[in-house]
Amino acid sequence: MENNGTKFSMFHLSMYYGLFLGLFLILRFFLSAFSPSSMTFSFLVLFATCLIPILAYFFAKKFRDNFFEENVRYAHIYMFCFLLFFFASLFLAAVEYIFYQYIQPDFLNQQYSLLLNEMKLLEKQIPELSTYAAEITKVGVPSAIEVAIQNIWIYSFFGMVIGFILGFFLKRNTKKTL
Repeated sequence: MENNGTKFSMFHLSMYYGLFLGLFLILRFFLSAFSPSSMTFSFLVLFATCLIPILAYFFAKKFRDNFFEENVRYAHIYMFCFLLFFFASLFLAAVEYIFYQYIQPDFLNQQYSLLLNEMKLLEKQIPELSTYAAEITKVGVPSAIEVAIQNIWIYSFFGMVIGFILGFFLKRNTKKTL
């Protein structure tokens, strides 16, 4: 968003930058969906995961520069980061739901079966995992909407953690002198 003297509200900026972060998370999601078949995709997913906090810093800094108030307090940065990740996760959740429900409906079943097979292999070395395997078997395969909503919660919490940290670095207090 170009700063041409116009200042914007926190919600406007968080939705605007959340769209871009959401597009990045969608790209990361598709890379991770195809990562089991390629080591290159796995490295790209790892790289994209490491870029998320850097993008959050970049967007929070842009928010600070375009915010309508002159003083940008810690709470502003914290709330912006939470809303940024919340709106980005809404875009991601919509794409994930469509992917899991319509494009590749067997994806969650395959991941669930893979998880149970890996746990059976690990039970030989770590017998305590049998309790967790029994609980996972009892719960069953999550639906597409459950996974999408779970990711909204996860990314919103991640936004709170990032906001907690970035608030210390990006707050701006301008003192008015008389």
